[in-house]
Amino acid sequence: MKIAGIMVPLFLVLAIPLCGQDPYPKGEVFGGYSFSHHAGESTTNNLNGWGASVSGNFTRYFGATADFSGDYGSEPFVPACTRPVPPGCPTQTQNLGAYHFLAGPRFTLRTHGATPFAHALFGVANLREEKSGTRSEFAMGFGGGVDVPLGRHLAYRLFQADYIPARRPNGVSGWDHDFRLETGIVFTFGKK
Repeated sequence: MKIAGIMVPLFLVLAIPLCGQDPYPKGEVFGGYSFSHHAGESTTNNLNGWGASVSGNFTRYFGATADFSGDYGSEPFVPACTRPVPPGCPTQTQNLGAYHFLAGPRFTLRTHGATPFAHALFGVANLREEKSGTRSEFAMGFGGGVDVPLGRHLAYRLFQADYIPARRPNGVSGWDHDFRLETGIVFTFGKK
């Protein structure tokens, strides 16, 4: 969480337009819907929520992004039995929240009709399970998407797709494997 507290203000400062006369936006702010497929150690879940990002562009093709998302759902919870669940063992349901706080470089190909981009992000995944507790993991995000311009300072993110592997904590070997899809509105600023 300390990393996110340092990186968010840093990327917000980087997104401030330094020179408004360039033909590409100096900064972009995205907000929209997020769908996440979370594959943990013993369960998989489809979660729905929100996604947001702040990007600063250093050149026409290269910039940096701070990316955040929160996805929510529920999963089976077995309080007194071991996995795999033996027949007759009572199960309950627990609420689940998966949060990603990631940042890293972004590469953009700017055309008149669409703006495809790719990024490599690094940071923290935070999984909150109602009855099992909260855990934070080192996470990465590899993916990209396509923005379609709607006007001078507005675009629609047709999609953003990311593969997000997250290290399992507390000496548990292996990785969680999340896949995330996002769509929404992009506000751009700092260009002619």
